[in-house]
Amino acid sequence: MFNQVKWYYVIIAYALGPVLGFANSYGTGLTDINMGYNYGKIALFVFAAWAGKGNGVIAGLVVVPW
Repeated sequence: MFNQVKWYYVIIAYALGPVLGFANSYGTGLTDINMGYNYGKIALFVFAAWAGKGNGVIAGLVVVPW
């Protein structure tokens, strides 16, 4: 459906989701500060930069649904 999103972007996003979710829940339990929004922003920027100049915006927004 989206030509900008490669299959391995989705696999890496699904692999990183539980890892970042665990880190977020652990950090929230220790400090009462939820960092989930920041993890999402960082992941969006990383995937957008990885996709390149022409495809970055769409790939970043489609791959990072959390």
